Amino acid sequence: MCKHLKPILLALVMFALPGISSVHAATLAVGQPAPALTIETLDGKTFDITAQKGKIVLLHFWATWCAPCQQEMSVMNSFYKKHRNEGFEIIALDIEAPRGQTRDQMKQMLSKVDYSGALLRDASVNEYETPQAIPSTYVIDRAGIIRDVQEPDVIPLTEKDLDQLIEPLLR
Repeated sequence: MCKHLKPILLALVMFALPGISSVHAATLAVGQPAPALTIETLDGKTFDITAQKGKIVLLHFWATWCAPCQQEMSVMNSFYKKHRNEGFEIIALDIEAPRGQTRDQMKQMLSKVDYSGALLRDASVNEYETPQAIPSTYVIDRAGIIRDVQEPDVIPLTEKDLDQLIEPLLR
């Protein structure tokens, strides 16, 4: 009897797993509510994505060793300075601080920008999957809905890209 149950259980597991992963992936799709994220920023504040409702949020996954990420961060900083008083927030989440790198070193790296940054490993609540490639950026509207996902490309995001993605949501 046990021999007959093994193939049935294996088949059930194989069919159930794709369903589980597609349900999770759906939460990261454009038009879906932004997943939960609560994290301590490098300046000691708490960033909670649910508390950002009413604002446009740019959630940027990056790494210190990623040159396109660094290019995008300076572009995002210029855009942020122009629009932060319009209900626009950015948080930069370092997905993988190099071994031995301290919070103070990360603070120094992020001192060049005016928006918040955090180490993803410091999240107390994180329903986002770690991106397979970076930079990866989520645009979340005032209602907490994902409106766009920018994934790695050959060309980093430009200010024109940000104008097209975010300015319509600010109106």
